[in-house]
Amino acid sequence: MEKEKVMPRYEIIAYKIAQKIHQGFFAEKSKLSGRTLLSSEFNVSSETIRKALVLLSNYNVVLVKEQSGVFVLSKENAKTFLETHEQKQKFKHIGLEIEELLQEQHSIQLEIQKKMRQLKQSNELFPFEYFTIDLSEFEHISNETIASLDLYQKTGGLVIAYELNHKMYQIPNPNTLLNPHMIIYMMGNHSIKKLVINYFKKYKKSL
Repeated sequence: MEKEKVMPRYEIIAYKIAQKIHQGFFAEKSKLSGRTLLSSEFNVSSETIRKALVLLSNYNVVLVKEQSGVFVLSKENAKTFLETHEQKQKFKHIGLEIEELLQEQHSIQLEIQKKMRQLKQSNELFPFEYFTIDLSEFEHISNETIASLDLYQKTGGLVIAYELNHKMYQIPNPNTLLNPHMIIYMMGNHSIKKLVINYFKKYKKSL
C-alpha cells in the first residue's frame, strides 16, 4: 500500500481507526477497546496503538482518559483528520517525485559533463570551432529561452555555455532565460556565426 511507504506505522493505524469512526463502525461517545485488543485487531504493538490514539486525541477525534479508557468524540473530526492526512500524503508524494526528478536531472547533468570532458580530451583529433555573441546587442530576445529560439534547427549553432556576471556556466539548461548581460558561447564556424547574428536581428517574439 503506497500510504504505508510514506506514513509512520502509528499514523497508518490512526488513519484506519479514524476511517472506522467516520464509517460508523465506532459510534460517537462509545468506548474503544483497550490497547491490547486494538493492538491485536490491527496486529501492532501496544505502543503503536498508544501513539495512534494520542495523534487522534490531538485532533479531538477521541478522548483518552487515564484509568477510564478511550472514547470516540466526533465523527466529523474523524473526517477532518482523514482529509488533513490525505492532503499531507499528497504533498509528501509530490515532494518525493520532485526529489526523484532532481536526482534524475543531476544524473543527466553528470553524463553531459562526462561527454563534454570526452569531447575536450579528443579535441586534438576532432577540433571544433566556437564563437561568442554578446547579447547586449540583441535586447529584444531577452526572456526568451535557449529552447524557444530553436537555434540549432534554425542556424546549426549549438549553445555550449554562457557567461554572466563574470561567471561561466557550461552545458546550460534549455529553459535558461536569456538576458542582455549574457555572453553566449556557441559551437560552429564563422558562417554559422553570421547565420546566428542575422537570425537574432530578424527575430520577432511569438505573440
